[in-house]
Amino acid sequence: MEKKYKCEKCGSVSDNSGTCCNIEKTEVSSVSVSKSKCDMNHIWPGAKAGIIAGIVFAAMMTMSGSLPKIASLFGSHSVTVGLIVHLIFSAIIGATFGLLFGHKVKTKGKGITLGLLWGFIWWILGPLLIMPIWLGMGSHLTATGIVAGLGTLPGHLVFGFILGLVFSVNTLKNN
Repeated sequence: MEKKYKCEKCGSVSDNSGTCCNIEKTEVSSVSVSKSKCDMNHIWPGAKAGIIAGIVFAAMMTMSGSLPKIASLFGSHSVTVGLIVHLIFSAIIGATFGLLFGHKVKTKGKGITLGLLWGFIWWILGPLLIMPIWLGMGSHLTATGIVAGLGTLPGHLVFGFILGLVFSVNTLKNN
């Protein structure tokens, strides 16, 4: 029977001993362990990874002049407002990544793969669905809208790659 270790504070379970939530994990039998699909312990690491990924994506957006469009969600055309809004969204998207997928990240490769998937999902949700609807233009989930939005796909994939990489490096280092 494989040994399992549980954090008494957050309830997360792993195959390795060590610390979690700054306390020592305790050994548990595999029979008494119930794994949660969502791990609240991964929200903050996800948010931090999202901010780091968001900074890189923001640099790309600055070069393409996209930050004023982000600011327009709140009635502004300021690059600074666009940057702030973008980083807040990046933290939320990263926190959601940690909540939904954090328990699945056991290797850097898995983190990167899930991050790329999350970046792709947000390419669909952000510029093709939420943003155009928010701005009163309706969904861009049409052939024409998708083709027009392809220019933002690389940035979302870079965001996802960095999100998954940073999240996995930080969470695997702490386990």
